[in-house]
Amino acid sequence: MVSYENFRAIHLRLCEIFNTEGVDPFANKNVVVWGDLLQLPPPKATRIFMQPSAFSAEVNLWRQFQFSELTINMRQGTDPLSKICSELRVGNLSEDSLRLLQDRLNFDQTEFENAVRIFPENQMCDEYNKKRTIQLRRTQRIFKIKAQDTYADGTKQGRPYPEQSLPTKIDRTGGFPNGIELGVGSRVMLRKNIDVMSGKSNGTTGVVRKIEWTIDKDRQISEGDMPKRVSILFDHESVETWIEPTTVEFFARGQERVTRRTLPLILCWAITTHKTQGSTLNQAVVYLGSKCKTKGLAYVAISRVTLAGLGIITLDPRKLLTTGKFNPADTDALDELERLRATLEN
Repeated sequence: MVSYENFRAIHLRLCEIFNTEGVDPFANKNVVVWGDLLQLPPPKATRIFMQPSAFSAEVNLWRQFQFSELTINMRQGTDPLSKICSELRVGNLSEDSLRLLQDRLNFDQTEFENAVRIFPENQMCDEYNKKRTIQLRRTQRIFKIKAQDTYADGTKQGRPYPEQSLPTKIDRTGGFPNGIELGVGSRVMLRKNIDVMSGKSNGTTGVVRKIEWTIDKDRQISEGDMPKRVSILFDHESVETWIEPTTVEFFARGQERVTRRTLPLILCWAITTHKTQGSTLNQAVVYLGSKCKTKGLAYVAISRVTLAGLGIITLDPRKLLTTGKFNPADTDALDELERLRATLEN
């Protein structure tokens, strides 16, 4: 979900482009936004419907929109999972729906062998991706590829940046990991928009088909070397696409700016629930255990598929049912949804 801060940045950018000095919301242009408030909130940011106090002297951008509610579930349609999602979305899961979900603990392991795994935490995804990479190594050569990091400015501009000073978390390095292990058959996700019009955007998934190197195109000279390009067969595509290294900048060790050159790819046999938002999947194996601590997490995870395409590896009813201690639905978002619905009656 877009945060209020990003929402405001779009407004300011439009005002800058059309030279309106920020007087009219979004430079007085017609803007349409859509989404589900009951999905996951933006990480480490303010929800789009909550204006931060720092901007309280400004017009509330969210309150300038007219509300219209879409009521037809196009992804699941009449599938039994549609009713389950509708209940879980508002924290009102019935016993019958819970039993249907528990039945999906007994999914066919062979049928779901290549289905994406959806976990709530990055560490859980990393562990599963490492497991699948080890399995792939039995039949394919796996290459260790290191990101190339240099000072972005100052007197050291262009020189290698010390590896020990780099952040280790991917959310602090522009969304690109410090390194990746790839082979033909690795399942990967794009982390950058390449060609939005043809569907090759951030979040698109596929399988590695070829790896071409810089000096000897068929082989990696030294461990860690960067490929010249990687051929990916993206899901629902019939033609492979060559992906080349790209650059991103981030801050490390105080305010030192680093330029990273790397492949815009991450492994994605397993992905976090956050990364699935907006995706429609044929199959998914979902974790619904005790680590589902964020409201809306279970709802988002299971709503990517139909019931027949859903496998569940762990299920904790306490993360699905509303009790005195926990509500799986986002009550702040529910309150905002009710406020918006009330505007239709006025």
